[in-house]
Amino acid sequence: MPIYVDVRNASGSDQLTKGCTFYWDNPTGNDVQLGSCGGFCTKSSFLVLANDKAIAHILPNPPGPFGFTDTGWNAPGSPRISAPKVPARAKKSRKRAA
Repeated sequence: MPIYVDVRNASGSDQLTKGCTFYWDNPTGNDVQLGSCGGFCTKSSFLVLANDKAIAHILPNPPGPFGFTDTGWNAPGSPRISAPKVPARAKKSRKRAA
């Protein structure tokens, strides 16, 4: 299931993990410019058109900072994502000898 991060307040549909793909989601009627994302994304800036989404990728080992600039921000404080977590490992199924 895709992960979406709202450009208005950085709320996400799921936890961001190192190396993951997500979408900046812009549910507003105005285009939004995001900048200073190079500390955690493979691209440093994004233009997210009105009522649209933009694909983004978290670095495998993001150094931070995790703040960014955002022309559509409408929440208290500065724009920021939570530091991405290490992805959970898939559990290997072990077969027991009979």
